Amino acid sequence: MKKFKLSNSPLAGIVLALLFNGLTVLLLISVGRYVSVAPRIFVGIVGAIVVLALLGNLFFILGYGYRKKIMRKTFVIYSIVLSIVLSVGSFYLVRVNTSIDALIEKDNREILEYNFVTINDFTTLETLSQDKSIGFVAGDIDFNESIEKEIAQHSTSVDIIEFNSYQEMLDDFLVEETLDVAILPKQFMSYASNMDSESQEELETATIIHTFNIKVKGEKSSNTKVLEEPFSILFLGINENLADSIILATINPQTLHVTMTSIARDLYVPISCYRGNVPDKINHSRNVSRNCLIDTINELMEIEIDFFIETDFYALVKIVDVLGGLEIESPISFAGSLPKEEDPRVTEDIHIPEGKHLLNGKQVITFARERHHFPNGDFQRQLNQQYVIKELATKIIDESKRNVETLIQVIRAAEDNIVMNMSVNNDISPLMGLALSNVAASP
Repeated sequence: MKKFKLSNSPLAGIVLALLFNGLTVLLLISVGRYVSVAPRIFVGIVGAIVVLALLGNLFFILGYGYRKKIMRKTFVIYSIVLSIVLSVGSFYLVRVNTSIDALIEKDNREILEYNFVTINDFTTLETLSQDKSIGFVAGDIDFNESIEKEIAQHSTSVDIIEFNSYQEMLDDFLVEETLDVAILPKQFMSYASNMDSESQEELETATIIHTFNIKVKGEKSSNTKVLEEPFSILFLGINENLADSIILATINPQTLHVTMTSIARDLYVPISCYRGNVPDKINHSRNVSRNCLIDTINELMEIEIDFFIETDFYALVKIVDVLGGLEIESPISFAGSLPKEEDPRVTEDIHIPEGKHLLNGKQVITFARERHHFPNGDFQRQLNQQYVIKELATKIIDESKRNVETLIQVIRAAEDNIVMNMSVNNDISPLMGLALSNVAASP
């Protein structure tokens, strides 16, 4: 019986040829998203991949078409090595693409969590009836219909009351006690800051009798051509579902001019998703939904926001640590605190030294959040947040220029803590290419 040799089997040759050609196509598709980052390098990479694939196919034709024994052996060895290289490259790029896609919310969709809350021990989900009342803050038609549909699943006879703002509803719920059940967002304790101690205590001890989710959908991604016309990006720093940091950046790609405007989180403004645009703290609008906050800022600033990038504290911590720290100059030394990601109820003491130092992620976010130790309070905090963003962006670009692996690590570190509506092909890739080209051109 003849010993089986892989190179002598036409079927094995066909399988190997299909394998490396398939991997070649997959790799080309995966790398194609980044053509705008460095077009010349991209052309070189694509050219090299195509040449390697064509060479493999040439070995296949010579070995099995013209029955050249040496070519068959060469093809088998070459195709196996090439398949391994292409597999590693494809796997690497697919993981990167998956991480980036996890950050992107193209349709600005959001799943909102709401609660049926009561301060009456005798009120339960089963006792909702005609002699009970339930209230919610009215929004757009779709939102109102979703709330009413959820209520109807548990009672068709309960008295439904619509309110114009959470302050109005909580007055009836906690002070007047004329409302049996209030429908409140997940982080409803954020509304307790302006209440008296008695109302705060009642809200803290209130009972959640039901939790449900609502899906909302905002405007689709902007069609702005980011390399040709000015565009805006809204940076949102979220803490317990409130907008702790709000920075609106406008960018002109032709002049490379960037303007950053901070919006005070406690600013009282008309809230777009409240019926009648009732005024409230602007950061409270994020507790309703991301779309509510974006629409409120659109109306406040008389601008149409193109993109948003939303993150929590812990994304910044992880990114800075991946970069090996960030050099930040603080005019004073102070001690702050940061809630732990695994248990936000527990805080960790953080020290910020005076002067310019290499700070770790926890120190950087503590510096960016601080206002009480600075004479200018919230105004200084806004400036510090802009300062941190600029320094962070500069370091990411500089490090990525030296090592693309750094950019990949940054993306993967923050994939669970960042959401944006920028696309890779149309927005991120062209902007990265513009940034890297200008870094290369700078002295």
